[in-house]
Amino acid sequence: MNGSWLKGLTGLTLLLPLIVILIVLLILLMLHTYLALTNQTTYEIARRKRISYLRGVPRKVHPFSKGICRNLYDLCLSRQKGYVLEAVPPLDELEARARPYTCRDVICCRCC
Repeated sequence: MNGSWLKGLTGLTLLLPLIVILIVLLILLMLHTYLALTNQTTYEIARRKRISYLRGVPRKVHPFSKGICRNLYDLCLSRQKGYVLEAVPPLDELEARARPYTCRDVICCRCC
């Protein structure tokens, strides 16, 4: 009887850290999936206020995003070697991106 209780306690003791690690890894996966979909880096998320070229950009606007489909294509399927440094889009284009989406925008694929 005492041996089965000890085995159960050992199993539970090993299972709890594994569950915590799994939750942390799932959160990390979701964060990096979001970053890939919006074409951002971890540095841009963590230090947005300190990056000079992002200071005038509205908070919900991701200046280098080309839409979900194009971002994923560039990340996964693009044959381009190396990185392309892009300029920050003009302020009027960034303000247009900050507007909420309408049904027309979704039909015209402005959202992706």
